Amino acid sequence: MVSSFKAYITETKIGISHDFCKSFLRVDKKLTKFNLQLKKSGKIL
Repeated sequence: MVSSFKAYITETKIGISHDFCKSFLRVDKKLTKFNLQLKKSGKIL
């Protein structure tokens, strides 16, 4: 019982961190596009 509970918590943590990484990568891509657009318009961050 305890070991399966620990496994469940570990899987949940992995799932949460995986989702976080995916959403972080999405935000990162948007920021990169935004920076590129600013550079094109002459304003460099």
